[in-house]
Amino acid sequence: MLNQVIIIGRLRKIIDLGENKGAIITIENSRPFKNADGIYESDFIDTIIFDGVKNSLMEYVKENDLIGIRGRIQTREIEGKKVIEIVSDKITFLSSKSEGKKENE
Repeated sequence: MLNQVIIIGRLRKIIDLGENKGAIITIENSRPFKNADGIYESDFIDTIIFDGVKNSLMEYVKENDLIGIRGRIQTREIEGKKVIEIVSDKITFLSSKSEGKKENE
């Protein structure tokens, strides 16, 4: 069986779950088509990242940077409701730190 997801989008939010617990990040991913009003809509996708990746993410990436995520989909039950989550295996930083400095200058 194959369970693999690849998402490229802009980092919108990082929720730190504490030391040794990882984080949940929100990625904005634009849809490739316009809606009935002629506007491109976006999806906001929450992804679970583990502690080692979280430390690199906090150091090298800021909000609105472009990142790529490879991961898997998993389901679990929270308070009696089934929840679908994306758990990251690998994160690729697609916006370099030096590009961010140029924009701020």
